[in-house]
Amino acid sequence: MAEEGARVWAWSGDGLDAELWVGRVEPALPEGMAVRDCYAAIWRVRAKRELTEWAFSCLHEGGPAIGAGDHCSGERLEAQEWTRNGFTVTLGTQTVDEPDAGVVEYLPDGFVVRPPALQPSEMIQVQFAAAWVPEDGDSTASWFAVDFTPAEWRA
Repeated sequence: MAEEGARVWAWSGDGLDAELWVGRVEPALPEGMAVRDCYAAIWRVRAKRELTEWAFSCLHEGGPAIGAGDHCSGERLEAQEWTRNGFTVTLGTQTVDEPDAGVVEYLPDGFVVRPPALQPSEMIQVQFAAAWVPEDGDSTASWFAVDFTPAEWRA
């Protein structure tokens, strides 16, 4: 699924250890579907102490200049899409649907994922994926491209 050229960053601090993987991915698409491109950012965080009131965000660089996204969520995927400059871009993240599992907040220019509190030694993985197709193409292809869960991720 992952292609060459990906980058990984790692941080360690008083409260947590974190890794961020960013790279191009080859999505598993239904037969006959194609996207122009697909990238993912995957965060992995392990708590060293209790972590509360924290968040991950994925936002369009430069703010909501692209206009508000259209919600296209479903089937355990939080997603929205924007059409501009000849392309439809879909941004997705996994659904947080378990009790006390956190909240996914839609913003005009992306998402904020607010996970639950983590106790020492607990770990969480959150990903964001973006895919795009020509505006006159099949935007369901970009939806399928960003529809994968942390359990399905293979780096």
